[in-house]
Amino acid sequence: MQDSSRARTVEVTAEAFPLSMARPGDEVVVKAIMAGQGAYYRALSLGIAPGTRLKVIDNPIQYPWSPVIVRIRGVEVALGRGLAEKILVAKVGEAESEGGGET
Repeated sequence: MQDSSRARTVEVTAEAFPLSMARPGDEVVVKAIMAGQGAYYRALSLGIAPGTRLKVIDNPIQYPWSPVIVRIRGVEVALGRGLAEKILVAKVGEAESEGGGET
């Protein structure tokens, strides 16, 4: 059996930050999913994997219980704040300058 933490290792840069901190209108690319197996596979089932581009539609930071709404490949998805905190992203312009940013 493969060690799941090793299979999910991704280079994380200084520009990476939690999706829960992104602002509405930001276009970001997923750098890593720092979660346990259940949350990791939940993110994958929603189409969120390292290299995936997301557009933040709504993220009312002043209400810490509210979901983060993102558009993934043309579909809007509401993510619980807990899962959004485990997804590390970088703004698309910054990620592409490092060679990332797969569409």
